[in-house]
Amino acid sequence: MPQHLATTWRVWIVTIVALSAMCPGTAQAETLSLSQAINKAGRQRMLTQRIVKYYCLAGLDIDMRNARAKLYEAIELFEAQFAEIKVFSSNEAVNTALAEVETLWPRFDAVASGPIDQEGARRLMPLNEELLKAADRVVLALEALSQRPYARLVNISGRQRMLSQRMVKLYLFQAWGLGSAAVLDQIDRSRNEFQGALTELRTSPENTPIIDRELVAASEQWQWLKSALDLRQTGAYFPSIVDDAAEKTLTIMERVTHHYARLFEQRVADARGSY
Repeated sequence: MPQHLATTWRVWIVTIVALSAMCPGTAQAETLSLSQAINKAGRQRMLTQRIVKYYCLAGLDIDMRNARAKLYEAIELFEAQFAEIKVFSSNEAVNTALAEVETLWPRFDAVASGPIDQEGARRLMPLNEELLKAADRVVLALEALSQRPYARLVNISGRQRMLSQRMVKLYLFQAWGLGSAAVLDQIDRSRNEFQGALTELRTSPENTPIIDRELVAASEQWQWLKSALDLRQTGAYFPSIVDDAAEKTLTIMERVTHHYARLFEQRVADARGSY
């Protein structure tokens, strides 16, 4: 797609986001609760990886039109959610972490929104890691405000969303000829982290029956994603299969994180009602 058309497409998405923000009753017109802020800040981590994932899919010419559309959609969602989190009443630690993200974002966005080629992907690699770490610090600062176990569950569950996208992103680096020993190591570390966190979530005493059912589904989907990732060991790459498995994992973990956030809010409400 010519660059001027890509720019036009992104402007169209910006317009839609802006119009949505003006509509009464939208999420952007609401004041976030702490659990919602942690959830959305956690989704920001995921979006840092999702943006680069779709950049790579477009670069590999895999469903190019859809990949570009999803790329710009993820960029605009990151910016819209960042604006929401910024107005959330917080403390100095949260504000400091947000300021770091705000500093890093323009450089990252300029490359992610620009021409899609291997040189751009190479430039995104270090920028993406910096932005992810900064976004993670926002979540941790918000979690620290709560001092409740439910906040940790929202954080961990939300982090699984990020890992689902991160593993695919790294896999695509390999498929695009941008891999290295370090990239392979990061894939393995992300796999181990996802498995460990899934085990922790499944054994949490705070789980409700619906959360337990969702986590069983997540475990089943994880086995499929893990098997798809292992296909790289044969020397063959199947990006569409891996991405499909990751998207299904992401969808389930979105629901799980939502349930944990609702549980967090309910426990806070119950505690207030007991006084």
